[in-house]
Amino acid sequence: MTGSAAATPGAGSGRSRARAFLAGFGVAVCAVGAASSSVLVPEDAKMALLLPTAACAGLILAALAMTRFAGFVFLILVVRSSIDLIKLGGDTELGLLLTPSTLLAMLFIVAAGLWLVARYRAAGRLPGSGLRRMLVVFLLAALLSTMTASRPLYSGAEVLRLLAIVLMFAVLEQLMADGKTMRHCLGAVFLSAAFPVLYTTVGFALGSPPVEVKGEFARVVGTFTQSNNFGRYLMLLVIVGVAVYPHVRGKLRVGFTALLGSCMVYLVLTATLTAILGAFMGLVVVGLKQSKRVLAAVVVAAVVVVAAVPSVASRLASVTSETSYADYGGAGGNSLAWRLGYWSELLPLANENPLSGIGFGMTEHATAQAKQPHNDYIRAYVEMGFVGLLAYLGLITMMIRTGLRAARAAREGSLERSVAVGYLGAAVTFAATSFAANEITNVVLLWYLAVFAAAASSTLLRAGQSAMISAPK
Repeated sequence: MTGSAAATPGAGSGRSRARAFLAGFGVAVCAVGAASSSVLVPEDAKMALLLPTAACAGLILAALAMTRFAGFVFLILVVRSSIDLIKLGGDTELGLLLTPSTLLAMLFIVAAGLWLVARYRAAGRLPGSGLRRMLVVFLLAALLSTMTASRPLYSGAEVLRLLAIVLMFAVLEQLMADGKTMRHCLGAVFLSAAFPVLYTTVGFALGSPPVEVKGEFARVVGTFTQSNNFGRYLMLLVIVGVAVYPHVRGKLRVGFTALLGSCMVYLVLTATLTAILGAFMGLVVVGLKQSKRVLAAVVVAAVVVVAAVPSVASRLASVTSETSYADYGGAGGNSLAWRLGYWSELLPLANENPLSGIGFGMTEHATAQAKQPHNDYIRAYVEMGFVGLLAYLGLITMMIRTGLRAARAAREGSLERSVAVGYLGAAVTFAATSFAANEITNVVLLWYLAVFAAAASSTLLRAGQSAMISAPK
């Protein structure tokens, strides 16, 4: 198994790149075919058609992971944003097991674990950061909580999702040791938006856009299961995309401008208030740290959106509307009042096990309303106890600290500094929106946030290595 993204010169290099391209093309064909089938094929025929397609894609991915690991990572970053469109088996236990996102996460866990072990054996160490240690601490707190969960297998499955995120960060922190691989990873993340944007655009063109109706709002979902998930994914890309935009030049700038503009439009059309406000907050951070022109443009854009897009103004008003949450199937009253009431209902759940909580991911199974907490700080305490709350607070602190340090360490005007500033904006936004959203369980958001976090962390590691080399002996 190889870990280098850069090929060595010569004919062997050309053949290796060709194999990686063919493997990626094969997976892309399988993914597009499966996604199209999940929409066009009748329900009773989906399983028979999609299972062989998924198996084919899985075998190709496994082969790519064993031969070109960096290419495997790039490819799954590209396709992860689209695979939720593929649905297998409905809500049955078999269907949940065969969810493409679950299968991909399990494949990545195995491949990443083997790659990290091989790299450690070859080098004798895995250079890492304080953020990686805090991610491991948070993962261990979640694992501890499964011991007191009423459904330990379900809670353990949720912990596996966290494990995939931690491994993604650990792998990318190693792969991004050189700037070329970092650029490839960033390109893969933004390329991941191409199919969701195209799919949504075609839907609008055909008169049947992918939307879900909540109350009086028709909210765009793209290739995701919920508009909230799509909105927060777009929020992340918009924040970092604006930060790195000055470094996109030549013919790529035209395509990147179109992609970023589409992400902004569809972000608004998701009507996900936390994502829209989060994007505004993150862009303010980017403006303050990088360019006052960005800050001015953000303020103007915010005024225009509120004034010109009725759904956004209505969504803002719905927070305190007396009927808004009843329209969503809630208990009545506005969503803010509902949250406050629900949080007061959740807090006593941890009294029986205040140290380790009721089990990670178990809130929905412990309340009559069967809803997530909509506050990850409260979730951390209720589901993982004091240990989990302290771990989550430490993780949030380290995320922001890593962004600040990377922005200071990177050279002014460099791509590394722009990525660090973009990540800092995303980290601040993540910390803020965690007060009113379910960010910990938004796997796609965490998957791509880990990429930007690893880019910032690798910038710090490279700066530290340069300082050691230049220090007098």
